[in-house]
Amino acid sequence: MFCVECGKEIEESFEGLCIECYVRKKKFFDIPESVDVTVCRNCGSYNIGNKWLEGELYELLKNFLRGSIKHKGIKNFRVEIDGDKVVCRGDFHGFEVTEKGVINVKTRYGICETCSRMKGGYFEAVLQVRKGGRNMTDEEIKLSDEVVYRKAGHESYITKRERKHGGIDYYMGDKKMAASAAKILNDMFCGETSVSPSLVGMKDGREVYRNTYLVRIPEYSKGRYVEIDGRVWKVFDMRKRVGVVDIETGEKKYFSRDRMSKVKVIDVEEMEAIVLSSKEKEVQILDPENYRVLVLSKPADMKVREKVKIIKWKERAYVVGD
Repeated sequence: MFCVECGKEIEESFEGLCIECYVRKKKFFDIPESVDVTVCRNCGSYNIGNKWLEGELYELLKNFLRGSIKHKGIKNFRVEIDGDKVVCRGDFHGFEVTEKGVINVKTRYGICETCSRMKGGYFEAVLQVRKGGRNMTDEEIKLSDEVVYRKAGHESYITKRERKHGGIDYYMGDKKMAASAAKILNDMFCGETSVSPSLVGMKDGREVYRNTYLVRIPEYSKGRYVEIDGRVWKVFDMRKRVGVVDIETGEKKYFSRDRMSKVKVIDVEEMEAIVLSSKEKEVQILDPENYRVLVLSKPADMKVREKVKIIKWKERAYVVGD
């Protein structure tokens, strides 16, 4: 068998041609003459191939051409851009193929859908963070802001942030990011999350819903003190069931979140007190507020040392165990 173009004897024919003649005559790549690019005048993103994208225009064009240029029968397809010149390369039956073209990038300016929504105050979800029974602390608000704004981006923008009684609301442009931020906050604060969808309209014949994610931060937290049945307990576990320990007896119990929602959280600060003497079940300390000598019950897990921590509640002092 011979090549009909050059007459060379061949073992494999490509439409009657040897591979060299076939590659020379065949057009493998459909390089476009022009590409339309719209630049968002607000955020600088690019619309290429009806998709709004962020990044360097050079890389975005390469990726677009790599996905849009047809290259039937070609393996290891590659695209390079140098100014307005495009070079396509690939392998055809082990033979490298190279084709060049000139592309005209037609640029115009507009505004992307996300920026249009932002300017119009559009949002897909509301993330509500609340603390039962009291306002969030400044530290809790700071941590909440860090999580939400770290999750926010161009697509998942925040339209509005509002301080509310007991917490804070974030109006977010993307449901998935709102759900992700809610999960992180729920885990971080050992809280409980609920989702409430609400119908806001129709789009393309389909119902459009807006989600409200409510993260409830418990009033109690690990290391806080609570009063249960007239006794003072310290929270040491914040999983599905809350673990508390009696600071006098060392007894440990686990309660449901529903039961814990009804307990009284004690606002006390731990104080450091000097140990004067220690026995098996009691310890003598110097009251750091009035320097009186107090004899207090000694927690079972307490190690003898020069100083201990105490709290005061309802005119009583308690030694806090390790």
